[in-house]
Amino acid sequence: MSHHAPKALTDVDKAVLGTKADRPWLLLNVAGAVAIILAFAYTLITGQGEGASRFAFAYTVGFAFAMAITLGNLFFVIITTLFRAGWCAAIRRVAETYAANIVTLAALFIPVLLCVWATDGSLYPWTKAGIHEAGDALAHHGKPAPFLPDRSGDAHSSASPFVDARIQPAATGPTEGHGASEHTPYAAPETASQAAPEAAHPIDSHDAAANTSANHSNAPASHDVGHNAEHATAPSSGDTHAQTQDSHAEHNANSSHDTQHTAEHGSEHGGEHGDAHGDDHAVWTHTAEHWRGHNHAVPFFVYKKGLYLTRGFYTVRWVIYLLVWGLVGRFFYKNSLRQDQTGDVSLTNRREWWAPLSVAAFAVTITLASFDLLMSIDPVWYSTMFGVYFFAGAFIAGISTIILTLMAGQKYDYFPAVTTEHFHDLGKLLFAFVFFWGYVGFSQFMLIWYASLPETTYWWAIRGVTTLATEPTYGGAWSKVAILLLFGHLFIPFAFLLSKHVKRNRKALMVTAIWMLFMCWLDLFWITLPALSSPNFLLPIPELLCAAGCVAILVGGALKIASRASLTAYNDPRMHESLALDTTAWAPIHPEPKS
Repeated sequence: MSHHAPKALTDVDKAVLGTKADRPWLLLNVAGAVAIILAFAYTLITGQGEGASRFAFAYTVGFAFAMAITLGNLFFVIITTLFRAGWCAAIRRVAETYAANIVTLAALFIPVLLCVWATDGSLYPWTKAGIHEAGDALAHHGKPAPFLPDRSGDAHSSASPFVDARIQPAATGPTEGHGASEHTPYAAPETASQAAPEAAHPIDSHDAAANTSANHSNAPASHDVGHNAEHATAPSSGDTHAQTQDSHAEHNANSSHDTQHTAEHGSEHGGEHGDAHGDDHAVWTHTAEHWRGHNHAVPFFVYKKGLYLTRGFYTVRWVIYLLVWGLVGRFFYKNSLRQDQTGDVSLTNRREWWAPLSVAAFAVTITLASFDLLMSIDPVWYSTMFGVYFFAGAFIAGISTIILTLMAGQKYDYFPAVTTEHFHDLGKLLFAFVFFWGYVGFSQFMLIWYASLPETTYWWAIRGVTTLATEPTYGGAWSKVAILLLFGHLFIPFAFLLSKHVKRNRKALMVTAIWMLFMCWLDLFWITLPALSSPNFLLPIPELLCAAGCVAILVGGALKIASRASLTAYNDPRMHESLALDTTAWAPIHPEPKS
């Protein structure tokens, strides 16, 4: 590759799209709206995932994808300004345009907000009527017990890091010592598999009613003592069947007592969900059919998280997020435009002064927004690294979008100052964050695996990351998606981008950028949809349509903003560094041009 001396910008670099952007803007918005409507129609016609819930999940994946692209570009603007990077001066306006497009992102968020306010738990379980009251009843019923179960007698305790006695599918049946491990502050009622012996040896309803009356007449402490005595020892192999019948008879009476007790709570709060502690059919989460213990924990954790998981506070937080992103994005974009007009270097100094504060605000808001948008779909699970994990994927999406936008513009003779050197550096950033995403993803997995807390390990099992063959997701479609992410999001692009020839080959880099955008979408799909359908896999037709629709509208909004100003920040004081960029092995150092 030959070296090149610094060159000057031409009139083409300073070109403004103007009315040329009107037709593409209209087509993108119409196509985006049609795609979202088709996704909605598909979910209603097929009825998969209960129709409304399926569309809510599909649209959330699409919005999260559009948000990742926008925030990835916003971080590119902030971080390159913070480090006073000159190499990207010729391409920074593209990222500034996407970053200033928060109004479009806010408009795309409206359907998610409608799902929160206008539906009863179609997207977020904590929006179900009566769930906070049910959690209150679970938290205060009986004497508090140790939070972690005693798993010394659990036959599966060492079989897999993803297994806990409380989080067993109904089809696997009860494990040895299961009763002892169930006695938690949010202990679930008997599962279908445990109730099977009752069906073979039914208990007379009159006797059950008599036992219920006797239990209810005693103090609550008597109920707890009797229940603990029942589960104090595990039955021996010789008399297992007889003791199982006695245990179910006693537990049936106690369950009747629980039902009557929580029914009183339910009547106070005026909702049918208030009796969830005694009603095994009260479904609080979308995966309740196969993870009944997890379903029973949902109201408990929603109650413990209190005001944070409420509609009003959720809305307030999102207003703050969008306001912060909008102010930061518009600040950098507007000052860049003013510098084009005035050439005042103090405007660059001003942006650099605000960059550290912008990074801090960005870090806090993107972390909390990822918690609210994606992690609160399952209010039981938690991970302090999830915000960083989402950020890593978002920055990959942002860099990929910048690469594709520059290549699309050059096809129509825009961005003449952008050379192979700029694409090479963008490829380096893409390579670095592919590795960073893998590092953060492994760190999150390793910490959860090592701690082996049932409140976190089930999250992986639901998504197919499990070594236990009795799990319903073991070896299924979700396991294959997880493997595809491991290789497609990390190993393959990591190996592919190692070569400088790939980063300097525009076609190869374009294919890589498209592939990484798809992987970022697949990652969001894998994070979100199992909460609705696991262990069943749903063809991601509405999810792809919603993602395409949201991105089309997002790009249309950015195109409208770009039509009002030059596509290049031609008066940036570090433009000479970008024009003289040479990333070859023996690149010469060119002196600064004299003003």
